[in-house]
Amino acid sequence: LNNVELMLIGKNDNSDYFIDSTNEIVSEYNDSGLPFECEMSKISDLTYNYFRICEMTRLYAATGKNDDALLQKIKRSIQYMHNNYYADKTLHTFEVDNWYAWQISVPIYIVDILTLIRDGLSDEEISKFLEPVKLNNYLPSATFSNKIEMAYSCIVSSALENDAERLIRSRDMLGDCFTYTEEGDGFYSDGSFLFHDVIPYTGDYGLVMLDRLSDIIYMLDNSCFMVADVYKDIQFKWINEVFAPFIYKGAVVGSVRGRAVSIEGLTDLTQSVTAVKGLLKIREYANEETSDIINGLLADWMSYNGRYYKSELDPFSLELLSAIKEREGEYGLIKYFPMMDRLSVQRQNYAFYISMSSSRIAKYEAINGDNGTGWYTGEGMTYLYLNPSDYDGEFWSSVDRYLLPGTTVCSADRINENISREVTLTDCDFVGGLTFENRFAIAAMEFKASGKDMNFQSDLRDNKCWFILDDFIICVGNSIESSGDSLVRTIIENRKIEDVSVQSSGKQIDIKGVERIVVLDDSGYHINNSENGFVQVIIEHGNHLKDDSYAYAIMPFEKEEEEEENTDLAMEDFNKINIVQNDEYVSAIEYYEEYYAYVFWQAASVGDVTVSEPCILFISPNNIVVSEPTMKVGDITVSIEGVEYDISGLQNGEMVAVKR
Repeated sequence: LNNVELMLIGKNDNSDYFIDSTNEIVSEYNDSGLPFECEMSKISDLTYNYFRICEMTRLYAATGKNDDALLQKIKRSIQYMHNNYYADKTLHTFEVDNWYAWQISVPIYIVDILTLIRDGLSDEEISKFLEPVKLNNYLPSATFSNKIEMAYSCIVSSALENDAERLIRSRDMLGDCFTYTEEGDGFYSDGSFLFHDVIPYTGDYGLVMLDRLSDIIYMLDNSCFMVADVYKDIQFKWINEVFAPFIYKGAVVGSVRGRAVSIEGLTDLTQSVTAVKGLLKIREYANEETSDIINGLLADWMSYNGRYYKSELDPFSLELLSAIKEREGEYGLIKYFPMMDRLSVQRQNYAFYISMSSSRIAKYEAINGDNGTGWYTGEGMTYLYLNPSDYDGEFWSSVDRYLLPGTTVCSADRINENISREVTLTDCDFVGGLTFENRFAIAAMEFKASGKDMNFQSDLRDNKCWFILDDFIICVGNSIESSGDSLVRTIIENRKIEDVSVQSSGKQIDIKGVERIVVLDDSGYHINNSENGFVQVIIEHGNHLKDDSYAYAIMPFEKEEEEEENTDLAMEDFNKINIVQNDEYVSAIEYYEEYYAYVFWQAASVGDVTVSEPCILFISPNNIVVSEPTMKVGDITVSIEGVEYDISGLQNGEMVAVKR
């Protein structure tokens, strides 16, 4: 409990912090324990009031626990909420079906409050306030991040009542959270994290789990209840394998934030605060190797967002953060995550991400009134980060949701509505990717617009793929078909930029300080500078389409002062790229006459290369790399210049490499 108290108020004298942030709350509570002008008409009012009481309690504890008048106000407040609301769901008229409030958020606030004022309460009072907590959450159930949050209140409430048996049971029930799963919620061996079965949620529920689990391990550490080292070691692996690929310069990437991208106040940077808090606590009990990794990550994120973190972190986290010295880190990882249809490309000066969907991964989630316009976020949306604020809250609140970069969409009207995530699955199995030597990557998606969504019918389909060749991003599509009257468009870019400067000449478009775009085929394009500060580059395919295609390249700019010189040099390398074929059979690219990248949409031949099954293939002078995107075929034969290679052991979309 002493460690819980440290996490809530910090080690040092932080009274000024809590006085500044909490005095207004204190003044709003009347003598009966109910805040003024509070109607208590909905479930969020219940949660919000317990939050406010918890904040008053942190003020009481941080200022020395000497203010008896404040203690009595806190006790009257929790007594009032207990008697009139939380102890019995039938005592009020607002909805009671939000299980999260009853079983997770309110219990957490209650155990935190009781921990901080436990010296001012009798054992009988503590047991009375914990009775409905135990009724709603006696042992942690649910899955993963929700289970971890439930475990927190179970463990703290057990400690408050000296119930060692329940504490141990609660701790031990977390064991399955450290086990790689093969379906549904949880962590996968490839580094993917899914929640709600089919939604990539590394940057939301995954971070909640990382942070709250670090609370539990930290508060139990160096006690007879401490979490076993084998579980800590698994958590340490998550840092580099799961989370770091989707945090660039401190920004938690939107491709793995699910419906949270649409929630006001939840941005790439606010989510990174959760990551920072979790990593700081892990650093307190980590081994030396993991501590060094955390130091490097936090130092880098601090170099871009130090002032922001210092304004947003709690006192305990700020105390831990003071040991971190700001410095830019090194980036260079490319990783594909087959179990959640995501690609991460991190370079020193930019990062690039792709969000895809399939028969296994939903296009988007829209529940509880959130993300009802997330229609195209999983249809090949691309993210090009140069700065951590590139896709902050202003992007999502003002971007045209019909024109998300990377997507091929029709202009038909959509409905802003809650929708079952399973409905947004498609019947397309061919979605996958591979990487090679942190220089190259391929991602590919067979795409159908309507999926199983019965509220939106469209027969638009196409094949989309992306080739990462050093610092060149080649985006191609083929077999675009649509019988409808709606206009079909491929969105090359839709970016919020201050002081937009765009120059175009022929097939080349330069967005100053961001990127050079080159259209590689005969597709026509147009550039829009919208009134709300977005620059859009769009290919209009038309309607009533049969076998249409596109091809374009993206070259992120280096630092602005080196932009012109570096871009001219890059164009010399760019001219070594050749699109060999792009049709219903294969999308193939040659690079420097040494490297060959293929997406075989079906068993086919191109030049002197033949494959026995649909696959993704990369050939270098000394290596062959293959992945099987449908996850249904285990063996593929690749023939190169008459030499056959039998590739076996293909499973779960993971790549297999063999020597030539």
